[in-house]
Amino acid sequence: MTRQHAADRGQHRPMSQAGSDRVCPVRTGCQHEQERHRYTRGVLADPTTQEPGRAAAKLTSRLVPIVTANNRTSPVGVQFPQPRVTTRDASDALLDDVVGNWWSVLVWGNDPTDLLSETELGKLEALGARLVAIVPENQREWTERSADPRVLVLGDHTGRFKEWFDDRPTPIVFLRPDRFVAGACLAQHAPATLDAILESMHFTGRPASDRTRPELAQAGL
Repeated sequence: MTRQHAADRGQHRPMSQAGSDRVCPVRTGCQHEQERHRYTRGVLADPTTQEPGRAAAKLTSRLVPIVTANNRTSPVGVQFPQPRVTTRDASDALLDDVVGNWWSVLVWGNDPTDLLSETELGKLEALGARLVAIVPENQREWTERSADPRVLVLGDHTGRFKEWFDDRPTPIVFLRPDRFVAGACLAQHAPATLDAILESMHFTGRPASDRTRPELAQAGL
């Protein structure tokens, strides 16, 4: 089934069309500007209820357990910022350049394999997702030595990642190929959030070696 045929049958709209016809190419705009280009329907999961395909613009109070993380605006459906990062091989690289142009799971301050079960990791592997640990730059070399080989470690040498995550009670972010946030959650909500995202894109769980598969075409990938 082609992407057009899937759209004709109403099974799923491409991510770039879901919930809004406007896509902001600017990754460095203010929060108000980003809110104008929020998706509330499509390939995403609500951070409060883990409902697939829909996401409210606000978090509920039960998801704000930390006083400093008092931003109740949901990061889901909004394009993720584009900070510069440090890696083992680059001192000042753009996030997209080191992560690639496919699905990514970003975890602040932790190795994703320490927070996700092998069941969830298997689903992410089938999706072809990149596992990424983001840490302060002064912790990067130590984290690289101890991280799982499947994990890409990035150093936050500008402080922009720390600022973003400090302001939100969601240390795990599921990032779509178009760099909009499909899901953001606490560690204990990661399994339900991942399953909701996969359900919203009709993903069957087959390996991601063939990215022309119907279920991915339906999701606009």
